[in-house]
Amino acid sequence: VEKAPNFIAFDKDGKEVRLSDFKGKKAVVVNFWASWCPPCKAEMPYFNNAAKKYKNNDLEILMVNLTDGMRETKDKALEYVKKEGYNMNILFDEQLNGASAYNVQALPRTLFIDKSGNIQNDYTGLITQEILNDNIETIIS
Repeated sequence: VEKAPNFIAFDKDGKEVRLSDFKGKKAVVVNFWASWCPPCKAEMPYFNNAAKKYKNNDLEILMVNLTDGMRETKDKALEYVKKEGYNMNILFDEQLNGASAYNVQALPRTLFIDKSGNIQNDYTGLITQEILNDNIETIIS
């Protein structure tokens, strides 16, 4: 079993959020995405649905935007989320701390981490609502 490496990202107000904040408290889904990435946009509604469906479970869904400051900026990402009407926990990987901790080579990338901080599954590329929900069920059970 692989331990999930910790990383620091920032919420829209610039406050630090660490993956380790949730260890022992909640299972976590981490999704790395960018607004220029078509498969990321295609699966976003699934995460938005799951965020609603599982909001009362011990689960945190972290939508970690790959904010490199060039191809993707915080403004572009926020504008996209607002336009689509998504209500999710969007974080900004402004120091690319998450991207380097997980060696993110391609987007989207989704990690399923149990309450103890172990990676139970790791997907690169587009996933379905079914894959998402099945993996959530596994890490919250």
